[in-house]
Amino acid sequence: MAAAQEVRAQHVVGEMMKPVKMTKMKRRDLRRVLLGALTCTLAACASDLPQEREIRRPVGIEVNLDLTKINLFDLATEQSVNLADYMETSGRDYLLLAFGSRGCTACNEKSIGLRDQVIGKHPLYDTAPGKRFEIVGVNTDPDPPQVIRTFLAQARFSFVKWSDPRGLTMMEYFMPAGSGVGVPLTVMITRTGISWRLTKDDKVDLPDLVAKIESTLGIAGDGRGIPPVTQPPVRPPVVLPPPSALARETPGRLRSVYAEDCSGEKSDLGALLGDPGFSVIQAVRGSCAESGACRGNATEIQAVCPPRRTELLDAAPTCQSISLQAAALPQGSCSAELESGVRTGGTEFFAEFSTHFNWNDTVLQDADGQTRLASVAGPLVMVFARDGRLVFSREGSVTRDELAAVLADASTTTRARGPDFRFHGIGRGEFRFGDVRPLARYTVVSAFGKLCTSCMSELKHWSKTGELVDYCAASNGGCQVFGVENGLPEDGQSIDEYLGALQNGDDFFDGFARMGIRVPYAIDPQPMDDADGLGYLRRFFDGYLMAQFPGFGLDFRTVIYDRDGRIVAVFKAEGVTGDDPVLTRLKSLLSEPIQ
Repeated sequence: MAAAQEVRAQHVVGEMMKPVKMTKMKRRDLRRVLLGALTCTLAACASDLPQEREIRRPVGIEVNLDLTKINLFDLATEQSVNLADYMETSGRDYLLLAFGSRGCTACNEKSIGLRDQVIGKHPLYDTAPGKRFEIVGVNTDPDPPQVIRTFLAQARFSFVKWSDPRGLTMMEYFMPAGSGVGVPLTVMITRTGISWRLTKDDKVDLPDLVAKIESTLGIAGDGRGIPPVTQPPVRPPVVLPPPSALARETPGRLRSVYAEDCSGEKSDLGALLGDPGFSVIQAVRGSCAESGACRGNATEIQAVCPPRRTELLDAAPTCQSISLQAAALPQGSCSAELESGVRTGGTEFFAEFSTHFNWNDTVLQDADGQTRLASVAGPLVMVFARDGRLVFSREGSVTRDELAAVLADASTTTRARGPDFRFHGIGRGEFRFGDVRPLARYTVVSAFGKLCTSCMSELKHWSKTGELVDYCAASNGGCQVFGVENGLPEDGQSIDEYLGALQNGDDFFDGFARMGIRVPYAIDPQPMDDADGLGYLRRFFDGYLMAQFPGFGLDFRTVIYDRDGRIVAVFKAEGVTGDDPVLTRLKSLLSEPIQ
């Protein structure tokens, strides 16, 4: 039922957007008109406009618009809503449209201020003009309606009622010519058009915004009659604890894990497994005897890699295996358990590799700024090479064939995929994140949106001389930087065409080349409107690279991974106003010896 509703919602969005989407030819026409508006009057330039659109976007204030031609998408009814009809039926003479995105920190902060201090609470609503005024939020994310509604419910942004997927209507009708494209964009409209607008570059605080509203409505006031609000404590960057000995890619990393037999004798895995070419380890939270997956895995593992016996075998066997369970071993069957290679232990793997396996769960941030992840269920199956490389990892069931293939491959580039994703990059086509991660000790991944002001500010700062991009380029494999943009190609546009528009710009976007951004980037090639609406892009951003603040919503993230795919640090994409916290953390990580 949910899948069917989502497909229907996507269809509704597509049908609603048909009248307002621009072809490439129309976009070129619009660009020409906007440039011409700098040197001629609206009347003189009207003939240059695409006649079937009657688009009017001159630079000046007091822009006349035919609101009967402007449609948005009602998130509650999943139907098209016409601006002229809405203002007439609701009795509004003034409408403040607040365009935003759930990944835009500045947008969400403004929405919180409007929610907590203005809407229905400011004295202007007690005046006659105030009763004919309304603030309506417009979400610009290209997401299924139920995804947006979930976010709005969590954030308590009930005034965000409409959707403008990809911000196409916003850019066509409301974005001022010559301004940088992005949200937040706040537009005051009357029944005849635009009275004024504030772009992402206009630094206007909440009292000044209210003062502009009062002035437009003809209400006496200076915008200061705003109820006080208790400011939440400033949250520090999300930084996970430093890696433990188990996380270090060294021959002795397994010596930090202890196992216990049914007599209570403890030994570390280095002593138990000796010095094999490969160590195959299974860990389960409960009892292996009571886990069908663990029992099945033990059989498959032993078919290609024998368990370590009590007696010593050859000095450097090709492979040795062990299964670890968190539950205590039954004392009555000690010899049988040891014979099958099962001991008590292995909880260290669940603590250290929770971010490695648990990539499908949302990264949550508590009020005190601490990050937490849902528990990994297991069982975990990992294969370590003699030099400490993690060459295979799996949460769940494995087969002897795939294990045999791993054990037969002595390639030094083979690595566990861990959290893996399929991406498409400009000039390189499709690739997997699991193939990128081994190229450096640490990989910085920026999850960004081209309309996210703080995201673009961050990427531009990293690209400056001597900053993050240069630092990693000179680190001799210490770190690398990689970006993932959350957009999708438009209808009829190939992935490479979309990526090219990001690089070189289009009618509404300056492009990375003009902005001086040197961060390699990609998008996810799998569309979001698949059968269940939860493609890789949905999981990558909502389930892994975006963290949720209680009562705030979701924010874009910058994540630092190690080679094994473990998350070692997470940061909000807030832009850089001083020392770059990402670069500072990287320098600290790289100062730690590998051994």
